[in-house]
Amino acid sequence: MKKYSLLILVYFIISPSLQAAPLVAGVITQSQGKVFATREGKRRPLFVSSSVFQGDQLHTEKKARLRLLMIDGSQITLGEKTNFLIQEYSFPKGSNSGIVSLNLKQGFFRTITSKFRRTKRRFRIRTALATIGVKGTDFWGGFWSNELFEVALLEGTALEIFNEGGKVVIDQVGFGTSIKASGIAPSKPKQWPDIKLQKAIDTVRFR
Repeated sequence: MKKYSLLILVYFIISPSLQAAPLVAGVITQSQGKVFATREGKRRPLFVSSSVFQGDQLHTEKKARLRLLMIDGSQITLGEKTNFLIQEYSFPKGSNSGIVSLNLKQGFFRTITSKFRRTKRRFRIRTALATIGVKGTDFWGGFWSNELFEVALLEGTALEIFNEGGKVVIDQVGFGTSIKASGIAPSKPKQWPDIKLQKAIDTVRFR
């Protein structure tokens, strides 16, 4: 009896190390400045060719940039002082569906989504003020302050931006919307002046 009790005790001691490894979500293809990931309270530096995983929180410091190639072929670029959570990035083998759930805590990003051949997919980027629903496209989003989040369509088909206050669809290239609070609907999409579009793109441009 004591022998079996000992075996059970040993199993529970080592079982955390036997848990499945985190799923790879993508790989770093370009970086600038200080960039790192945090996961379960642990911090690790990121370099070109580093893998990123589901559950990773990505951080960029002042003047830093980070570009990721995701497992589905999508590309994500982060600007400086950005905090970006890869909540879920799942494309099971043999399945015609995939789920992407990302969370921008602060900062700036640009995403170029791949042209999926899968018949079903869900691609969402969440923030404190609104959620972006994506269909194969190139778009930018960023927090200019805690109370101002903006999104612009740079190329492609359409974006759906929604929160507790309402929903808008951006289906014209060069148009954008502003969100000032989670309970206030996104503003009606309007064409951004070239200087504003360039300012947005510059937040994620490598120097």
